[in-house]
Amino acid sequence: MDEISFPGTGAGLGESSRESRSIGYARIGMALACSVAVALLWWLSASPRAAGNIFGLYSGQTFILLVAVSYVLGWAVYFLVNPQPSSSKAADCALMTATLLILFGLIELPSLLGLIDYRKVISASESVRFTTVKPWNNPSNRLDRELIHIYRPHQKIVGETPG
Repeated sequence: MDEISFPGTGAGLGESSRESRSIGYARIGMALACSVAVALLWWLSASPRAAGNIFGLYSGQTFILLVAVSYVLGWAVYFLVNPQPSSSKAADCALMTATLLILFGLIELPSLLGLIDYRKVISASESVRFTTVKPWNNPSNRLDRELIHIYRPHQKIVGETPG
């Protein structure tokens, strides 16, 4: 009698099906470990609140590194849990990564060409409460040798100032 094998495991029915079941449990365990690792990395990398940090917790380099590691571990979970063939999963990963890189490039291209200053778009320069841009880096202000910065003529500032 011929043995029936399961795709990707090489395991047949009978005694070897226990092996395939244990392989499935191992994959789920590794996927859970990757998910817990992502949460732990974010939690352990958080620093005390500071004004210049992203979300008040992460420096720019730390944030970029955490996003990259989370992305890789997310794909590791996908590869472990998804029953599709490896070539299909690799194609999914390549397409998604290429799409994200192209999207990031399209968002950053106007800034690199000097067409958009995202400091004006993202942070409201009129309100001190919602912005963390220092006055001498604020594109709405002009630099001054004696005063560090001065406001532009006819500039109106509306909003609340904490304190």
